[in-house]
Amino acid sequence: MEFVKKVFKEVEPSYLIKSYIIAAIIFFVFKSANLGIGPTIYTFICALLFPFSAIVWDSFAGLMMGNNMLILPIPVVLIWKFIKFVLLFMFAVFIAPIGVLYLAIRAKSHQ
Repeated sequence: MEFVKKVFKEVEPSYLIKSYIIAAIIFFVFKSANLGIGPTIYTFICALLFPFSAIVWDSFAGLMMGNNMLILPIPVVLIWKFIKFVLLFMFAVFIAPIGVLYLAIRAKSHQ
């Protein structure tokens, strides 16, 4: 339980709230498709892990982009964000452990 507290302390509460709201929206969209109990359980687990997969992406994008900024048309940005959120959501089971490990290492280095 102490491990979970340390990991969650490393994330800004506003980031978690935003990520869980996005995850809830995606979860309910998938749930409305009535795919059955197996896919529903999987999407619920993905919804719980989504913020940690988003942390991996944000850290990676920050590392690659640095302080550079791309100027793109709004429709392109919205389509990209939608695709990014859905992919991070669907693969959260595989990506999120990297994010949890990253946060655990960061928490340990702050001690």
